Amino acid sequence: MSDPSSSFSTAFADLTAAVSAAQKIVVISHANPDGDAIGSAGALVAAARRAGKTATGVLPGGIPTRMAWVAQAALFAEESQLPALLAPADCVIVVDTSSAVQLGDLADAIQACGDKLYVLDHHTRPDLAAKTLAVDTTAGATGLLVLELLEALDWPLDAALAEMLAVAILTDTGWLR
Repeated sequence: MSDPSSSFSTAFADLTAAVSAAQKIVVISHANPDGDAIGSAGALVAAARRAGKTATGVLPGGIPTRMAWVAQAALFAEESQLPALLAPADCVIVVDTSSAVQLGDLADAIQACGDKLYVLDHHTRPDLAAKTLAVDTTAGATGLLVLELLEALDWPLDAALAEMLAVAILTDTGWLR
């Protein structure tokens, strides 16, 4: 499933090691989040919590009302809380975008994370100043990459995680079309 290029493989291994070692994780996605953003971020936060880590998601602007059913609101903090979450975080992961402009007013604070900032995405033209850009443009959705990350970490899936990842994958692939 992953891009077989050595650059993606190396970046993905770096991300996997960082997530495994981290105790405090913040997962962020883009403004006006779609199913892939919400499902990917929500599944990664929920899985990290189940693995015993402190994890919180942030979506600029919050979850749109029509998408509130995708992930529990308790997985996400308000964007005003981001500075307080970033300071103690061991690992900050941006999912489903690698573009600073899509992070809105949060972009500067996120990019200031430097060596603890990682990106997991499937879109082209990454421009975030991150330690690691794990971008696989052959993936149909970031949810597929999050699933691969959970498998690499040997974190089990349950029905709630599978549902969030299904929404991520199905909405970004046009229901597998």
